[in-house]
Amino acid sequence: MSVIMDKSSEPFAWVDWMVSEREKQGMTQANLARKAGLSRTTISDYEKRIRPKPDLSALMGIASALGYPRDHLVRMVGKIPDGPEYDAWVEKASMKLQKLSPRFRDIADRLIDSLIEEESANEKARSKPKPKSAKA
Repeated sequence: MSVIMDKSSEPFAWVDWMVSEREKQGMTQANLARKAGLSRTTISDYEKRIRPKPDLSALMGIASALGYPRDHLVRMVGKIPDGPEYDAWVEKASMKLQKLSPRFRDIADRLIDSLIEEESANEKARSKPKPKSAKA
């Protein structure tokens, strides 16, 4: 008889994230296991909270299989501390951009520059002092 641990416990926050990502991507446990180089039983055991301490290679394989940087889950469980400049979104976007051909990288670069310019213009407009209305 196996004991399922409390699903709300902090040590399993990474499992909640894994399940959420797996389901968002329409992956089965078997699909995730195959892509991560693990067995379906291992993924199932993690989701049931039967295996509380995954090894580093399992965490890296799962993160990679879900399209995230290999160290994403390793950071999430605290085995690598986040530096002050670490941003998971930036890491994921970087991985996606690396998959683009040079032609599409140029388009993505111009799009990002355009978004930054628009953001900067909006910030300037918000910080501009409003004119005082003339009193009659």
